[in-house]
Amino acid sequence: MKRENELLKTIEETFKNVFLENGIYFVYAEYVKEPKGNVLRIFIDKDGGVDLDSCEFASNLVSDWLDEVDPIDDSYFLEVSSPGAEREIKDDEQLETFIGKKVLVKCYKKINGEKEFIGYLKSFDEESLTLENGKSSINFSRKDIAIIKSQIEI
Repeated sequence: MKRENELLKTIEETFKNVFLENGIYFVYAEYVKEPKGNVLRIFIDKDGGVDLDSCEFASNLVSDWLDEVDPIDDSYFLEVSSPGAEREIKDDEQLETFIGKKVLVKCYKKINGEKEFIGYLKSFDEESLTLENGKSSINFSRKDIAIIKSQIEI
């Protein structure tokens, strides 16, 4: 697992700026074992949405690098795709892009009888996060948050 984490970090460091120069955001990468085999999955985003050309560009770039460096011993599939409209927000850099936008916060334990909250992300820091739901603000300790996901605006 440590080796896989190092690979994922190397992939992010290698491609984050290259993608950005081409209007593509590196969201995250994962290496998972699935019934069909091992999968190296790269998630990207783009203003206006991810299109086939963006996926093809990113896939070709990563594939060429993987062929050259050959960092994975096992056989695997490479997939490049959008993380989807309602996706997990994995780090503070991604969280920053959701200030003022609708998010879902799931907590490990109940707060005021609830474990899930939907609202607009007002602010966050290392220790806390604040949502607004129109009537009030809700403050969360970051250690109490299990997951944060983006939400579609209807």
